Amino acid sequence: MKNGEKDIFRSAAEAQQGLCELYRRCGYRHYKMSKFEEYDFYAKNKNFLVSGNVITFTDPDGRLMALKPDITLSIVKNARWQPGGAEKVYYTESVYRPEKDGGEFREITQTGLECVGDLSLYDTAEVLLLAVQSLEKISRDAILSLSHLGFLEGLLDEMKPDEPLRRQILRAVSQKNMPALRALCGKSGLAAADGDRLITLTGLCGSFPETEKELRVLNRNEKTDEAYRTLCAVYEALAAVGAAERLRIDFSLLNDMRYYNGIVFRGYINGIPQGVLAGGSYDRLLAEMGKPSANAIGFALYLDLLERLFPGETEDESVLLSADRDVPIGKVLKEAQTLREQGLRVRVQAVDDGSAAARKLRLTKEGMADADA
Repeated sequence: MKNGEKDIFRSAAEAQQGLCELYRRCGYRHYKMSKFEEYDFYAKNKNFLVSGNVITFTDPDGRLMALKPDITLSIVKNARWQPGGAEKVYYTESVYRPEKDGGEFREITQTGLECVGDLSLYDTAEVLLLAVQSLEKISRDAILSLSHLGFLEGLLDEMKPDEPLRRQILRAVSQKNMPALRALCGKSGLAAADGDRLITLTGLCGSFPETEKELRVLNRNEKTDEAYRTLCAVYEALAAVGAAERLRIDFSLLNDMRYYNGIVFRGYINGIPQGVLAGGSYDRLLAEMGKPSANAIGFALYLDLLERLFPGETEDESVLLSADRDVPIGKVLKEAQTLREQGLRVRVQAVDDGSAAARKLRLTKEGMADADA
């Protein structure tokens, strides 16, 4: 599934509009939320947030409010669906989070979607396809890294590490720190074969056909079998529409396993040294929020990162039009409008203040002339 140059977005604003239209055509409805929510809502779910630091203020009614640090929580809270159906929404929203390591707060603009309800494998495949299509509309050089937490959970269940060791193992996996992982697997009497399987899983990276044979070998229990079958199904589905070539298996992709389960993924494009898209399945968050029988999957694309790809809109006008004082205002309006109908960007002011412009024109009673002539 490849785009030509003309199909690729040329600005962050065009990307935002085009992505929303892509999701709308697939039956997702627009979701709009307030800039703030009662702080207690985020406090109850603070472990799900990227950062526990939230900007708060007291409203006129004395309620403690928060500038929204997350969008998914609000969507899950308000999601409604019929049995057998799903709530499918897309959004463009800003969230307010601190920089990593306790830095200053930033406004981060995201466009994304969420699918919540009685989901099928089709819904998962559709979300992954939309993630691929989103990346392809931004860059011809893009990949979607894909993992399934069921493989890691299944192998850890067999190893039975205590909770502190489990956390250390997960950190080493996410960092692809093989020496540390090998050392950790040798602790507390863990079987060497179990450690070898975990190290093999962590090191798997490549297309699905390249990694499938190893996955079959690592498929040892109910959790790993479900993960294996899900990956096979979504790969086949995306291959049917020409999108599978963008997929790369990477089992070092981890989200918080207290809330996420199943498929997790991250999107990368050439020219930006970090993921511009992130998503996954988060059924466990729904259970935490009182919706244990539901499923959910979604992703967000970070529009602020895309600014690096697109040249900023220049402040220089294509045409600077100045006019003599004795020229009627109506004539100035008419001449400016004529130029704009030719596709030019025109700024009108009484005098040339030295602003840079591709062309400078002067309107007199006698007509139009180059100002520099």
